[in-house]
Amino acid sequence: MFRMLKKHNTYTSLKRNPIAKQLRTSKFKIKIIKNKIADKIPECIVKDKDRYQRLVAECFIGKESLSRFMVREGYAVAYSQYSKDFIEDEKYAKENKLGIWSMNFQMPSEYRKSLRNK
Repeated sequence: MFRMLKKHNTYTSLKRNPIAKQLRTSKFKIKIIKNKIADKIPECIVKDKDRYQRLVAECFIGKESLSRFMVREGYAVAYSQYSKDFIEDEKYAKENKLGIWSMNFQMPSEYRKSLRNK
């Protein structure tokens, strides 16, 4: 198993929003990635291991990073506490109200923190 490099999946707010529900599902994100990849074979470069010993990789189609694509299109947020790599892509998605930035949602770190505090 590997995690794509330096981006977070998103957690939407508790509002009953069908678009938000769709955006937060793994199946939806897998569909986005499959459509992006099409019949090409991605090249993944292992960068690290996370604290659970899962491989952390950055995957590319040609020269385009799939992590960058997901953040820039608003399907994921930058993992800014560990890297500044995708900050500008997140800013672009936010300014253009793409994907999750078109609605209210809870940042992944805030969501996990709220679970710990229950």
